[in-house]
Amino acid sequence: MGGDVSNPARLAAALKTAPFTSVRGAFAFGRNNHPIQDFYVREVVRLGDGTVTNRIKAKAFTAHHDAYAAECGM
Repeated sequence: MGGDVSNPARLAAALKTAPFTSVRGAFAFGRNNHPIQDFYVREVVRLGDGTVTNRIKAKAFTAHHDAYAAECGM
């Protein structure tokens, strides 16, 4: 696309296929434009120095997609 974002349809098509690193980890866009991604069970914990963070406890879903994706006409 060369940085041209004036055509919304072309921009959406380019985003669906663009490889990039995400803070969510690996994911792709489904047919209804919702992300297909892993979901995790996380726990908020206090560290020894008093700071609070969250920690992964388990993976809840692998490559999970929107429950209504099959019904979407996109």
